Amino acid sequence: MTRCDTTSRDPPSYQVSLIPQGQGKQKEGLQMDDPEDYRTGYNQERAGREAVSGIIGITNPLPSFSLTSVLQVKTAKGNPKIFLNFGLGVRASELMDHVSNLPDEVICHILSFLTTKETALTSVLSKRWLNLWALVPKLDIDDSVFLHPEEDYPKVNLTNLVVAQLDLKVTRDQLELIRAPDDEDDVFLRLRNVSKLINGIRNVQKLFFTADTLEVLSLCCESMPVFNNIKYLRIKSDKEHGWQAMPVLLKNCPHLETLVLEGLLHFKTDKCGDACDCITREDKGRSLICCPVKKLEINGFRGTTKESGMIRHFMDSFPCLKEMELRLSLSLNPRLRVCNKILQKMFINLPEELLIHILSFLTTKEAASTSVLAKRWRNLFALVRDLDIDDSVLLHPEEGKREREEILQSFMGFVDRVLALQGDSPIEKFYLKCRSGVETRRVDRWICNALQRGVSDLDLFIDFQNLYWLPQEVSVSRTLVELKVGSGFDLHWWPNDIHLPMLKTLVLDSSGLRTGQFQTLLTACPVLEELHMTNMLWMNSNVTVSSPILKELTIDLQGCCNVASLKSLSFDAPSLVYLYYCDALAEDFPEVNLKNLVEAQICFLLTQGQIEQARALNNNDVLVDDVFPGLGNVCKLIIGIKNVQELYLSADTLEVLSRCCEAMPVFNNLKLLVIWSDKNRGWQAMPVLLKKCPHLETLIIEGLLHYVTDKCGAACDCISRDCISQEEKGRSSLASCPVKKLEIYEFGGTVRELEMIKHFLDYFPCLKEMEIYAQANNPTLFKDPEISERVGKMMYLYNTLSSCSVQLFVTQVDCTVKSSVE
Repeated sequence: MTRCDTTSRDPPSYQVSLIPQGQGKQKEGLQMDDPEDYRTGYNQERAGREAVSGIIGITNPLPSFSLTSVLQVKTAKGNPKIFLNFGLGVRASELMDHVSNLPDEVICHILSFLTTKETALTSVLSKRWLNLWALVPKLDIDDSVFLHPEEDYPKVNLTNLVVAQLDLKVTRDQLELIRAPDDEDDVFLRLRNVSKLINGIRNVQKLFFTADTLEVLSLCCESMPVFNNIKYLRIKSDKEHGWQAMPVLLKNCPHLETLVLEGLLHFKTDKCGDACDCITREDKGRSLICCPVKKLEINGFRGTTKESGMIRHFMDSFPCLKEMELRLSLSLNPRLRVCNKILQKMFINLPEELLIHILSFLTTKEAASTSVLAKRWRNLFALVRDLDIDDSVLLHPEEGKREREEILQSFMGFVDRVLALQGDSPIEKFYLKCRSGVETRRVDRWICNALQRGVSDLDLFIDFQNLYWLPQEVSVSRTLVELKVGSGFDLHWWPNDIHLPMLKTLVLDSSGLRTGQFQTLLTACPVLEELHMTNMLWMNSNVTVSSPILKELTIDLQGCCNVASLKSLSFDAPSLVYLYYCDALAEDFPEVNLKNLVEAQICFLLTQGQIEQARALNNNDVLVDDVFPGLGNVCKLIIGIKNVQELYLSADTLEVLSRCCEAMPVFNNLKLLVIWSDKNRGWQAMPVLLKKCPHLETLIIEGLLHYVTDKCGAACDCISRDCISQEEKGRSSLASCPVKKLEIYEFGGTVRELEMIKHFLDYFPCLKEMEIYAQANNPTLFKDPEISERVGKMMYLYNTLSSCSVQLFVTQVDCTVKSSVE
């Protein structure tokens, strides 16, 4: 078993959960970046503290914590987690009773992280542990002790086994006995006892065999069980060990889906059946024909003739094979020429349609480079129905070639030759990315060529110094299904008779539309389902998004330098399910018909003056007629999205919603609420918002620090309200909120944040789970031992005093819920 050296490497990302002992409910334990690392618990306090401190970047070991045990290891998707099970002054000897009192299922889960040998050793702890190891749903045998002549498998009861890894070590003498069996030899007879082990794991779903193990299994061919549950089989092979058991093994896996072979070379025998073609036979058996495997992975391919022959054999013999992945060995250098010839031979007989499909996954430059492989490949790339032309790839800007006129001419000539070679053959996708220096007339000609050939997906990124006028032919295409244009396109001169009858997706980035052209464009696309607009300036002062079938809408003007507020913005899109709206607050929202909306992300871009006006209105310092009109009309938009199921609000949006407290609708369908917070923006609308979400399940807050006011109510405790009783303080909003899970991001470990966390624990009555996320590079949290100790103690108290599970996750990467909204 390989151990982690925490002092010699810096893991890419970790998450830490500080959880106390003795809670009656099961908590997680310690996890490293490898599922096999640190399986067993620590009972040495200093070693544990130093290891943890080194992992998460604390200068000094965690004070006051005694790391007592590891209760669970589980792999986190994307970023590994570290779960620290700790107690203040709790010793390992005191933990024994706690572990023994856990349910059988939990103890078996703990034991599943040990090898089978280690698991079996726990049977001596007490009577209760005597047979628990036999219930573990995982078998991990990696010790030759199981094949010592003195050993046997009198009983193997592993009915719930899910994953098994068998590495049965055998000596050279034992190999000879396996290949030349002697029924009178005691050692051979004991080797055959392995069949008892194999029969005991027949319910397994994933099975891993080493080369030694596969050879030993040749003794079990007659008594090989049927593995009815197995879906995944991995075999490690080498040239010193045979495949005699392979035919029977494959035949007895009637529901096998994935077969992974770590190497194809193996010891030649006459008993491999049709599992390979190492010996020519007229009758090879029917194991592969009966095997339903759909995916075959071959690792360590070295390019030998024998391996290539076996690959062809598999392709011919596996009737259900749909996918084969071939991974080349890193030690290919001596055989590069041979491998190149073999690979060419493998491809030479493939149908032309399949070769063209393979080339479609390459850029046009890469596809064109295959023309030198052989005569058959010379013009194949010209038949590819997808063109991907990017001048940054062809011109090598990092080498300074773009400025050279002959290089630009070479690029333009290459595109001309590719299009001429393809002639009038149909084209499905045309992606073109080019910058200044390329002639605009040639760009027009390339685009029109694609349109004439029936292109359905047109993706254009033209970055010229001056605005580029998109050809008029694009506006009347009858084949376009998806159109993406950016950046710096000018659509002003398009005629009013725009007609795109097949267009379903339209993406406009930094493109210009003249006054009144936006609604004309929507009308001209009768089947448009997705509309995404970024970095565009409105030419109209009154805009209406009207479409009966539009499903996704993105309006993102965050990147614009000068964002002006619209006079009015209306939405009449009853089929819309997704809305991302990031723009200056419009003065009015006359119509908002979004009754089927599922997800909405609202990010108002407000000026500091508008924020000050909103606060002045809340304090009755100014009159409504003296402030920006949109502050009073924003409630129309909020009422129009009341059927939403997932709602994301930026800090500016939450502040301006303080003007909607009296008219705030009830969000009966809302299950997920995400709030982006900022220390300069207030939470005045939070109490009413939470109270109006009667079915809210998950609340996510990115940043707890916010602008302090006296109108946050029970949503926080930033201002002491001694005159209000504890019951009244929580009754208005938090006590009536049914949220079950709370996620907090950008945690900094400050006293104020810790107090807010305690406040949430006290007043959210249904809260069952709280996850707190902090970054390992936090300037204070993990650099100051006093802060680290304070946070650790508070986490301990939170779990001790609350029925809610509180976990602190620490990562070295940005682990926030930010999308495009800031």
